Amino acid sequence: MNTFAFLFHPFDLPILFKKGIKEESIGRMNQRFVERTLRWLEPIKRESAKIKSITGSEALCEMIMVPLICDQILYMDPKFVLDKTIKAAELAVKMKVSLIGLGAYLSPVGRRGVLISKAVNTPVTSGTTYTISTAIEATIKATESIGLKIQNTKITIIGATGSIGKACASFLARKVNTLVLSARNIERLEKLKSELEQMHGVSAKIECNVNPKESVKNSDIVVISTSCPSEILSVFDLPAGCIVCDISVPHNITASDAEQTDVLVIDGGLVQVPSPVDFEYLALPPGVAYACLSEAMILALEGRFESFSCGGEISYEKIMEINALAAKHGFKLANFRSFGKIVDDATIERIKKARKNRK
Repeated sequence: MNTFAFLFHPFDLPILFKKGIKEESIGRMNQRFVERTLRWLEPIKRESAKIKSITGSEALCEMIMVPLICDQILYMDPKFVLDKTIKAAELAVKMKVSLIGLGAYLSPVGRRGVLISKAVNTPVTSGTTYTISTAIEATIKATESIGLKIQNTKITIIGATGSIGKACASFLARKVNTLVLSARNIERLEKLKSELEQMHGVSAKIECNVNPKESVKNSDIVVISTSCPSEILSVFDLPAGCIVCDISVPHNITASDAEQTDVLVIDGGLVQVPSPVDFEYLALPPGVAYACLSEAMILALEGRFESFSCGGEISYEKIMEINALAAKHGFKLANFRSFGKIVDDATIERIKKARKNRK
């Protein structure tokens, strides 16, 4: 049986206490002290999970937790974070895995896995390609669900200059009426705009805006993919009838009051797995996995032990390739969820009505 490892981290201290090391009493200690203590904890194996494809092939996943939360990964010395991640990869190699996947904020570490792969002499994939694929699919499906045609929409991408945002922009620039690019650096935004306008088949009007709240005005769909661990937007910043596909984990929009507005926030990057796995310690429902984890699963099931999403930018051809492999093994976009809750037909009808009233 093909074996691979997936390196993940808790998003915050409460999840670490409840789902990671299962020591809720630590949650009552001084939080700054606990965060400093995490620096010295070694990576640990959380569990093993067996994945079965609809083709009959199987793979074994070794889940390894890197005991650092989002803020630490973002703001600590990059070399320290890289060394900690390499230690987790070395633990995986001792388990004789043939592929290592990176999750969430670990995906960009070590030049998106390049340095990690070199350090342990094992292929590493960041999961970026399938994350992009599912984000695009969710965006198009959400657009259709509220009765819109993608070519008539205005879509805003927040985090547009990141690897995921840039790839989504490249794909959607050929599909939509207006594309708004939003990120912190105006020079990088203008450069991306110029590159998109020079691509073959691009018909969208492209705008740039460094202010996320201004960028979403009159948008039909908003796609968010950033490395910011805190709130960027409130649902009250968005127009009625807008759908947000928030790929960022943790979310860049809080759940507070989301159900009382005419805006729908969709949890992005969620995949229905073709076997009864349960990653509850990742705060996921049974049978559902993040796209970055699913990419490693798909490659292991296919016997493709290679650094599929590693290093540079992701090509259109790779997105199409991972789509085909996902379909072959029975992976598909999960039912829409909003802050963990299933999005029902009544909610979709509410958003449709809000759009109609907005017009």
